[in-house]
Amino acid sequence: MGVNRSYSVSVIYDQFGVVGKDFGLDLSLTHSRIPIHLMEAIMALTVEEKAEIIAKFATKEGDTGSAEVQIALLTARINNLNNNHYKRDPKSSNAKYKMKNHKDNHSRRGLLKMVGRRRRLMRYLQNVDYNRYIAIRDALGLRK
Repeated sequence: MGVNRSYSVSVIYDQFGVVGKDFGLDLSLTHSRIPIHLMEAIMALTVEEKAEIIAKFATKEGDTGSAEVQIALLTARINNLNNNHYKRDPKSSNAKYKMKNHKDNHSRRGLLKMVGRRRRLMRYLQNVDYNRYIAIRDALGLRK
């Protein structure tokens, strides 16, 4: 990853493939890059996963907005974020408390907003139809 002094654009490669474009600056020290194969673990739900969840929890044909579907999709996103972004760091000296990306407060805020939205939907479902609430809670393995 050298510096291109002619100020022409050159493509930067590393062991994972194309990383970016070099505009004559040494980009190796400016920020870290996440390899493409690791991005899939961090990414949101795929279209296939989302369609599978919608098909499983839909109350009728073409249902994508019922409380059950929304709760199931939020639960999948929350689990994805928890498992891939905030799991315990095995390299930490104090693994009981240290988490990967423990300083990432922006993602934590998004996670807390999703948890709050799911809680409100669960409360709505509990007040409207308690049997549906129990069914979705048991199907997703959620606590009260």
